[in-house]
Amino acid sequence: MVPLDRHQTLGDLVARLPFAAGVLERHHMDFCCKGATQVEDACAAAGISLEQLGRELDTASRLVSVTGSEPAAAWDTASLTDLIEHIVSTHHQRLRTWLPELNALAAKVVNAHGRRHPALLELRQELDHLATELHSHMEKEEYVLFPFIGQLAGLQPGQAGYQPPPFGSLRNPVSVMLREHAQAGESLDALRRLTGDYTLPAEACASWQSLYARLRELESDLHAHIHLENNILFPRAAALEASLN
Repeated sequence: MVPLDRHQTLGDLVARLPFAAGVLERHHMDFCCKGATQVEDACAAAGISLEQLGRELDTASRLVSVTGSEPAAAWDTASLTDLIEHIVSTHHQRLRTWLPELNALAAKVVNAHGRRHPALLELRQELDHLATELHSHMEKEEYVLFPFIGQLAGLQPGQAGYQPPPFGSLRNPVSVMLREHAQAGESLDALRRLTGDYTLPAEACASWQSLYARLRELESDLHAHIHLENNILFPRAAALEASLN
């Protein structure tokens, strides 16, 4: 059986067992923006027992062992520079590719069905807002925050050469990133609400079906993306900065 500590946080659970992300996703347990939530409390909010969650994690664990699908990298122990490179080359790149494609697909669906389904208009507006915010967010990370963390990663405690950043402490930009992550999470919640948990009407065309499928994919990837930053990268970088100070 997969060991399950009722007091462990969701973020720590997924950092230790990456395959747990899919299980938590099914129950709408937010392990990224609300990664500090304890497993016991998350189960209560989702209306499932700890025992049920444990059984589902055990099933997922066995599936991983059979298929060999467990991610190769253990990001909670990988170097910070490798983790940053993964976030930028994988998750940031996906967003830069997917968001324009989703916007065009949403526009097509709205043009065809928006008059009869006004929620689609709100969905497109929310998606456009999310895309605008994420593009700005990624630039701040790539040009300000991540280079500074990379500088920290190249130093050792007590080593000369550490220069405090112009923003005073890593805590300051990280607090902004955390707030923007929470806002992105709210946008994802709004997309789920506007789509009725991505429930398609009987008359949904192929484009509409594709839009909802790709929005689910966006949500899953963004959850994994934010988890890596909120629950692994930022805490490890903050601990490193504290040791250098």
